[in-house]
Amino acid sequence: FIYTKEAGKNDDLTKSVSYADVYEVIKDITENKTFDLIEALAENISQVVLDKFKLVNSIMVRVKKPEAPVNGIYDYFGVEIEMNKAYLGLGTNMGNRVKYLRDACVMLSNHKNISICKISKVYETKAWGYTNQDDFLNICMEIDTNLEPE
Repeated sequence: FIYTKEAGKNDDLTKSVSYADVYEVIKDITENKTFDLIEALAENISQVVLDKFKLVNSIMVRVKKPEAPVNGIYDYFGVEIEMNKAYLGLGTNMGNRVKYLRDACVMLSNHKNISICKISKVYETKAWGYTNQDDFLNICMEIDTNLEPE
């Protein structure tokens, strides 16, 4: 399942992604890479599709393995993951601002449900609204995640 918000809202083919192109990407991954776990395969597919097709907002990947080394009667073993593209704005104006931003990046990169795609350069901005405070250091971050917005 691949979702592009604009295509769904406006029934606009130009805002969609070619399923044939997505198929070729997934075919290349499954035929030319090896994985010990179907979870790793699903994760790789989701990250590559989200990175390669910029119109894709979210993806659900289901991988089924019909022949697993398990004694028993079953049709298949499988895994299903959902990933969403998200953008975070991080900022601080207190204490060691550089350290706080760096620590936040490290904490996010260590989170099991977050994959950092890109991080902007650091911007220094004046406080807005309540202006009697120190300047802010800000960054933006593009991530892939299966977490809900909250």
